[in-house]
Amino acid sequence: MPPSRSVSRPGWRPASIGRSPTTPNSPMPNWRSGRGESAVPPVGTGLISDDWDHGPDPLPCSVAWPPSEEEASDRWRPCVANFNCAIVTPSEQIMDDEVVEVEFPQWDGQRGILTGAAPFVGRLGTGRLRIRYEQGAEKNFLLAGGFAEMHDNKLVLVADEIVPIAEIDTAAAKSRFDAAVAAIAEPGTHSPEARERLEHERQVAAAALSLAGSAG
Repeated sequence: MPPSRSVSRPGWRPASIGRSPTTPNSPMPNWRSGRGESAVPPVGTGLISDDWDHGPDPLPCSVAWPPSEEEASDRWRPCVANFNCAIVTPSEQIMDDEVVEVEFPQWDGQRGILTGAAPFVGRLGTGRLRIRYEQGAEKNFLLAGGFAEMHDNKLVLVADEIVPIAEIDTAAAKSRFDAAVAAIAEPGTHSPEARERLEHERQVAAAALSLAGSAG
């Protein structure tokens, strides 16, 4: 019978390095034999190489997969990796924290960032900015316009407008929305720049009303 193959589970780390997967408290046996020998390791030893009789030694963190329920709860723990996120506006710094995940609006849709993301520069859109911390806490903002940059595991968001969702003034947002809609509907022609500005006002006000309603 051929040896079982192990599967490494991404994002998880074995709690007992160098232990046998079948006997957690015993040292990891070296089932490797010399070239040409026919000794077959027992099923479930978790060797990582098909060429087990003269291949590389098994990695110390290799385990048989899937583990039993007891092994899974006792020998594995989640790995949580943080990265730095800074948020600034033209007039102030909003935050500079170590976070687990950031989801923000780009001009062409929502984007999520985890640690180790590739470098990029992008234009921000209008919508929800969600920031998640290691212990599960979250911060949620309305973000409108600006740009984002990821470099050296640090995300910088330069926002034109940003406000915590819990602090949105719904009455002011409704007035802003109505004013923008009325201005767009006025007879006559608007310059492309003026129409773009009014449409931006309408979108920001609509997003504020939507997010405030979802938070309530």
